[in-house]
Amino acid sequence: MRRSGFLLLLFIFSCGRAHNHFTDQIGTVSKGKPKLTADETVLKEKWARLINDDPKININFSTVQILSEKSGEYYLLAADLDAEHKARIDLVEEKGILYEKRINDGSMTVVCFGCFSSESLNSDCMPKLDSSSNSWFCTDCKTNGCSKSTAYSARSILGSAE
Repeated sequence: MRRSGFLLLLFIFSCGRAHNHFTDQIGTVSKGKPKLTADETVLKEKWARLINDDPKININFSTVQILSEKSGEYYLLAADLDAEHKARIDLVEEKGILYEKRINDGSMTVVCFGCFSSESLNSDCMPKLDSSSNSWFCTDCKTNGCSKSTAYSARSILGSAE
């Protein structure tokens, strides 16, 4: 009887939140190239709804794409070209599938706003992680200042709790 109780506890523990990511599939990676597989319209709407809980931000995403750092880590970048906002979440690759990274048992989106044009979509006012201090910042703008906001949620950007 003791052994079956131990096995039950082991099973429960192994089925818990042991993953460093949520279960919603965001995309895939094949031959080093990421591809968005989540429904883009649903993704933009749900992610914007999560971020818009912050009264400083009113976002309506125009574009969303999966990009990678030089280190090979993937992230999801969305932009509201009208309001000059960019939002980023880090992704985790597991067996060729990309998932939203779980941070402190929840979701974290970094939003940068205040300047950029469609020509500088991937350079001005870009959310970046300083790996030496493990803190987020927004890259400089060519014209005026860039501000940062961080949105936290217990759920993923697609709404799952797991």
